[in-house]
Amino acid sequence: MSKIWIGVAAVATIATGYGAWNFLSRPVDMPPSAGKQVTWEKMADGSFVAQSGVGGFSDALTRCWSIKDGYECVHAAQMSQTIDISAGEVKTLPNDGNISGIGFEGDKLIIPDAYRCSSIGIGNPEETIVGRGNRLASTSKGWSKAYVTKYLADNGISAKWFNCVGLAKLLDDGSYATLGTTSVTRKMVFD
Repeated sequence: MSKIWIGVAAVATIATGYGAWNFLSRPVDMPPSAGKQVTWEKMADGSFVAQSGVGGFSDALTRCWSIKDGYECVHAAQMSQTIDISAGEVKTLPNDGNISGIGFEGDKLIIPDAYRCSSIGIGNPEETIVGRGNRLASTSKGWSKAYVTKYLADNGISAKWFNCVGLAKLLDDGSYATLGTTSVTRKMVFD
C-alpha cells in the first residue's frame, strides 16, 4: 500500500492538485486504488488513454500520443470542481496513469519542473510555472505561448508550453473525462 505524509504545515503547493501537501512525522495509508496499475486503451486516432485517480479523492485521465522517442502525454485530474492539467513526455506509458512526475524519494517530495494550469470553471484557468520544486509564477490573466516558452528557456526550466488554457476551457464544458474523447486531438493540445 502507498504511503503519503500529511499534517499541519503546508510545505508545497502542487499544480497537479493545487492542493497543499501537508506533512507530519507519520505516514498515512493511501486508499488501495492509489497504487493500482492502469489499463491503457488504444483510441481510433492511435493515441492511448488510461483512467486513474485515488478513490474518493480524485478522478483522472491520461492521454498519450506516440512520438519519436516515447509518448507525449496530457493528464487531467478532477477533485471536486477543480480540474488540474499537466503535460509531458515519457519513454513508456506509465503504469499509474499519472505523467506529472510528482512523487516521493524516501520521505522527500519531488516536484518536477512544469508548466500547468488549474480551473474551477468560473473564469480563466490559473496557469503556473514550477521550477526547482517551487511555484515561480502564476496568473489567471493568461500568458501567450511565446511568453511561456521564453520564460521557461530564460529560467532553465525543463518543461514546454502546451495549450493548457484551451484544454481547461474545453474540459470545463464537460469534465476531466472529455480528455478521452474526439473533442481532444494531439494538434489541439501540443501545436
